[in-house]
Amino acid sequence: FAVAVPIYFYFQTSLFWTEESSLPSTASSRTIRPVQRVNDAPIISDGVRIAFQLHDPQSAPHALQELMHEMDVGENCRNNPSLPRSLMRTDDGGRVLDVFATIQTDLNILHIGDSISRQLARAFDIMAGGSANRRTILESRVRQPGYSNSGPGATTASTDGGGISSWWAMTGLLSNEGYGKEVAFRDGGGWNMAQVGTLQNKTKGDRIGIMFDAVVLRVMHGWMPIEDITYARLEEAVDISHKLYGATTVVFITIPFTNNVFTPEIWEKCQCANDWMRKIASEWNATKVDDLGRRVASGLKHVLVLEWAQYHNHLIWRNAKHLGYNVSDPLRLADEQGFKDEQDFMFERLDDGTTWPPSISQVCHDTELLSSSKRRKCNRNRLYQDGMHICSDALASRFGAGLTCLLGCVHNGKKLNVTERLPSKDVRACERECNSQFMSVRPIDASWLDSSAGHRASFISQ
Repeated sequence: FAVAVPIYFYFQTSLFWTEESSLPSTASSRTIRPVQRVNDAPIISDGVRIAFQLHDPQSAPHALQELMHEMDVGENCRNNPSLPRSLMRTDDGGRVLDVFATIQTDLNILHIGDSISRQLARAFDIMAGGSANRRTILESRVRQPGYSNSGPGATTASTDGGGISSWWAMTGLLSNEGYGKEVAFRDGGGWNMAQVGTLQNKTKGDRIGIMFDAVVLRVMHGWMPIEDITYARLEEAVDISHKLYGATTVVFITIPFTNNVFTPEIWEKCQCANDWMRKIASEWNATKVDDLGRRVASGLKHVLVLEWAQYHNHLIWRNAKHLGYNVSDPLRLADEQGFKDEQDFMFERLDDGTTWPPSISQVCHDTELLSSSKRRKCNRNRLYQDGMHICSDALASRFGAGLTCLLGCVHNGKKLNVTERLPSKDVRACERECNSQFMSVRPIDASWLDSSAGHRASFISQ
């Protein structure tokens, strides 16, 4: 498993998308509202616990872009400046990937997962103001034989706004079966209470029983065979996340198409697992039956879904169209069936001799070298490092804005006590809007950018 590293998030301002100009420019943004400072008061307050701001990369905080640049990525991201014009801006100035996000929050957030989760957590740290001296490696991870990059097994960073962003390395879904097994990066999803205690000791203690407000679960297909990702295992991971850390919110990250998806049959099973995540989220009950048969508050109020798979689909389809494949623009496909009907092209891969060859439509910027090299190589784009790890400078800002938007759906607005839960139908509507705007190639209106627009936050009750 290679690790991707970002480079500067700079683009030529003269490049605009001129094809398919009739596509919708932005989402309706009913729940994503601007949040203005009042008399220089901080953005984060009792009513707003997490918010984001979008910037033109040319004017984004340089120090944060430096940190994003320094992340350990690899040559394919670092040396390839190319992105299709259709993934940069629309002809009316809407932004696709040509944005840089910054975040403020007082929430304690824990990301759990593999090297992809590490990428996303580190990018979130940076967007949340993570200067180098704010981030602490809590423990070294076990070195897997043949896996040269040892790296950290857990990290924590303070955020602008007074919160914490932590990451915990794990190669399987959090489970009772994994307790006491060898820890990441070994197969099996091992964990132990010493790790839990280390993470707990670095959190704020001002909210009794809540070490982390939110846990973000990456479901690790690749480390886990798809057959091992079951409804019961997903539900168990949610339950243990709350029991260990007191989290009131759990966010699933759906499984995207990657170079670990070898066949259409495996991809169909991945989509089934994603449907289970959505079902668990939509049907989650914030109460439980205790040993005496009484229904009591469970403490875990909300399960949300970040549509990471949808985001990857949109990027792959838009890049495939750029390469000349006969596919629809992703914003014109009405539902998942539309993507399934056109998906065969995704399984055309580079014959590069690697164990996990990437899809051509994921990693190639053009087709110039494909024929002469007998598909062994191509000029690479700056979307994916290897068909699995992303180029963070290009893709992470939409992740950061999307996750912030989702968490705002349930943490912004009135303060909730441990027994309160927002109406499910309102949460689902807010969740859909966040995913529609950010986990997609839907353009972001230029009026949202930079300091004149202020921060934005999502709310479900106005």
